[in-house]
Amino acid sequence: LSMVVVLKSGTMECSTMAEAVTLLAELAYTEDCDGVAIHVEGLVDALIECGESSDEIIREGSARAFLNLSTAMESRQILGWKDGTISVLISYLDEANSDDTRKFAIGALGNISACDENKLRLVNYRGGMLVEVLMILMYPRAIKNLRKDAIGVLRNLCSVDTSHILCDRPDFLMALASEAACDGD
Repeated sequence: LSMVVVLKSGTMECSTMAEAVTLLAELAYTEDCDGVAIHVEGLVDALIECGESSDEIIREGSARAFLNLSTAMESRQILGWKDGTISVLISYLDEANSDDTRKFAIGALGNISACDENKLRLVNYRGGMLVEVLMILMYPRAIKNLRKDAIGVLRNLCSVDTSHILCDRPDFLMALASEAACDGD
């Protein structure tokens, strides 16, 4: 809890804040704390605020912490229902971020989207914003692993409740067909 207070204070220098976020990412991954870290008051909000940092190391640490938190089944629904979490993870997918930040963010979204209770909400999130970003990541100019992970997240989002919404998008099936045709990539 004291680490969260330190992060939220905003009074420390970037290198100290980066170390604090890195430590939180490690603590979130500790197997002994599986699912416990998500309940630390203010943790998720502090990690969301890190997304507004101009320091790439801080953003990367935040993305990694979200990935580590999302490995616990119990945490996935909590993360999926917090608007700020999804918003910051989508922002981490931007090309301006490091490849690692983007990789951690897409991994967290993959874990969060695997939770049945999150699927419909994520497909409809801000008018389909998440689906749109994932489809952009499928373009051939995108990094190959991000393309594959974006398809994986879209696969996770498919369910009885969401398939018709996804297929109603005029570009969805065409993008999938195009990706299937690029089997050598």
